[in-house]
Amino acid sequence: MLVVHALHSPGRGVLLWAEDGERPARSDRRSLRTARPHPFAVPADELAAVHPGKPASVTLLLPSHGSGPQDSPGLVRERPRAAARSAPALAPWTVPAVLVDPSELTDPYPDVRYGEGFTHLAELVRFADELASRGRVLPVVVSEAGRPAARWRPVVQGLDAVARTGLVRRLPPVARAEQRRPGDVAGRDPDEVVDAALARFTDAAVRERLGRAAGMPVPLPARPDAAAGLLHALTGPSPEIPVTGDGLSALREALTAWDDVGREQPGAGTALFRLTEVSSMHDPADPGPDPLDQTGDGTRWELRFALQSTEDPSLQLEAGEVWSGGADQLVDGAQDVLLAELGRAAQVLPDLVRALRDARPTALPLDVAGAHRFLTRDAAALLAAGFGVALPRGGTGSARSG
Repeated sequence: MLVVHALHSPGRGVLLWAEDGERPARSDRRSLRTARPHPFAVPADELAAVHPGKPASVTLLLPSHGSGPQDSPGLVRERPRAAARSAPALAPWTVPAVLVDPSELTDPYPDVRYGEGFTHLAELVRFADELASRGRVLPVVVSEAGRPAARWRPVVQGLDAVARTGLVRRLPPVARAEQRRPGDVAGRDPDEVVDAALARFTDAAVRERLGRAAGMPVPLPARPDAAAGLLHALTGPSPEIPVTGDGLSALREALTAWDDVGREQPGAGTALFRLTEVSSMHDPADPGPDPLDQTGDGTRWELRFALQSTEDPSLQLEAGEVWSGGADQLVDGAQDVLLAELGRAAQVLPDLVRALRDARPTALPLDVAGAHRFLTRDAAALLAAGFGVALPRGGTGSARSG
């Protein structure tokens, strides 16, 4: 059984390559400095019978011993290899590959196994499709092969930025094993690999969606101006912009206003808002803000504040813990970060200004109408702005906190 691997090669696209456990495990050549042909890699024409594409070649840095590369974890041999006497070291290997459309990543073949790189890239494709479906994209003009081109770039903010960070952290070594140049022993940078793949997949996802819409691509007039040329290039299969000179310069200048959107450096944490039903029946110390604010069964609503770590989204610190100083060792500058995040959130949800009058705000009291408004409108607005939201069980919508 074959084991198929995948990687994204910047400038080329998605490359698939595969191992075959029935092929010899050892290489006849002993050089460790120059790339040798991978002894048990599947020829490109055989792999193309499983995943159609264009034959290609790639040099990979793989864990190896003197006689050949290690088998990947999923590779099965009828006769197991002899145990190695020394620790493996990275060595370059020339591998036949197939350049495929990203859609191949979501269409696995039933009779082969797939490596971690394939699974990871498929997750990136799904993430890009989700960004496209939510409209988290912006147009950009780039240069490709010396010619102007229009592309859709992903806008990654808030929870999406957390998801992107997770994808970088989980990038398997084999997915960044492409050798950048002869003599390179480090492979590709994980951020570079994920960002380049996400950009390619997002552009493809938007074009695929537009291609299903009536009236697309936008027709190109006989004498297109810059705007018409941009729209045609953004909605059709070809990204080439049929405009040059002053028109192109004006187009680039007009789009610079969006250059920084979605490219902000993430802070140490993000505000998280929990809608919480609080019991106040028969509690003389907590009569509630107003009888009208209660639900009728002795409960009232609060929007509680917390700080969610950007580096580790599972780390969620209640505002009270942040103000007490107990979070400083977990999130750098936790108090300043939370206060800044609450101020930013107040631009989306102006009612938060009431809570910010307190030097150390921990929650915003809500009446029944306010809780309903948060469930049906405000929660979605905060999520879209990149904040975390957690809703009670049975609330409208699903709880999301990263």
